[in-house]
Amino acid sequence: MRPFHFARRERRLAVQLSALAILTVMLGFAATVSAGAAIALPVVKTVPVGDTPQAVALSPSGSSIYVADSADNNVSVIQASTYAVVNVTVGNDPDAIAVNPTTGYVFVADYQDNNVTVLSPTNQFVKNVTVGTNPIAIAYNPSNGDVYVVNNGDNNVRVIDGTTYAFVANVTVGTAPDAIAVGPSGTVYVANSADNNVTVISSANQFVKNVTVGGFPDAVAYNPSNGDVYVVNNADNNVTVFSSTNNAYIMNLTTGNSPDAVAVNPNTGTVYVADNADNNLLAFSSANQLVANVTVGSGPYAIAVNPSNGLVYVANSNDNNMTVLQGPSTTTSSSSSSSSSSSSSSSSSSVSSSSSSSSSTSIPEFPVQLTLAFVVTAVIVAAYVFARRVPVHRS
Repeated sequence: MRPFHFARRERRLAVQLSALAILTVMLGFAATVSAGAAIALPVVKTVPVGDTPQAVALSPSGSSIYVADSADNNVSVIQASTYAVVNVTVGNDPDAIAVNPTTGYVFVADYQDNNVTVLSPTNQFVKNVTVGTNPIAIAYNPSNGDVYVVNNGDNNVRVIDGTTYAFVANVTVGTAPDAIAVGPSGTVYVANSADNNVTVISSANQFVKNVTVGGFPDAVAYNPSNGDVYVVNNADNNVTVFSSTNNAYIMNLTTGNSPDAVAVNPNTGTVYVADNADNNLLAFSSANQLVANVTVGSGPYAIAVNPSNGLVYVANSNDNNMTVLQGPSTTTSSSSSSSSSSSSSSSSSSVSSSSSSSSSTSIPEFPVQLTLAFVVTAVIVAAYVFARRVPVHRS
């Protein structure tokens, strides 16, 4: 009779199963990294505004919120502390808003009137400035004090002096430009929706480069936390991320259906993307990990962020209201920023709470698959040890 020993076949099987369990753990860990640590984005308020809100921006202190009501030809000025609303008449079809972060002057692009309405910090009319055809996006450049107006019908950007409102330059860009953002050292990024690229312009208003992105880019934002530029590709349901240093492609972030807006909290590096067709708001960390997915109103079309308190303002174009959410105000894991895709007394100063109407997709910090992987590993290792201790009899 031969001595008892552990069969080779059983030993080989146990080793293979252990390897499979280790692989499962690795996949679970990868899932944790890709999802990122979840953040809470509770809805604080829902504020009624005017008809078809298209843009949202903040005053330098964050005490006032400006919403462009394109179908009402006015701007809803909302007090951040009370959410009281005052309507200010502007031009025909206001589509975009920019604010001088030093003086608080407000610049509104009137799409149908081919001009920019200038408002004082006390909401008084200052001037109408003629620009190009169908101004659809606007940005203030603190590097040179100029205002950049994207003329969708002229395929250019009109640059005007932010103090005197005098003409400075016209810069040719791509076809059907739709969005604009200002990056480091005054570099300007213009998303060309028909060309599927972004035109980079220097602070001296010189063409630098065209950067290829995805289908129908209609929003763009710069993230000072990581130095990257985020471009929303409406037709591809994703966001292209590229470096502001060398304009090199980094990655694409998957979104929901028909994303239309992007904004960044410069204090935390959190990137917010509005999925227009899905009626939700996504949040990505500065490491480009999805950390939240929250339901807002119908047709979210523009976003603004208050970096000092983390509040996020989302203009819902179909519901004629603005959703206010509480985001992080300090870095969690890794001047306000806003972006938009392009005289009525109907707006009410009343505010309805909608915390109960918010639903979020859970993004667990410790995924179920990783937990199961550890359980499977423990079982297999225990079985292996047991098998080694129990002899197999061979005659």
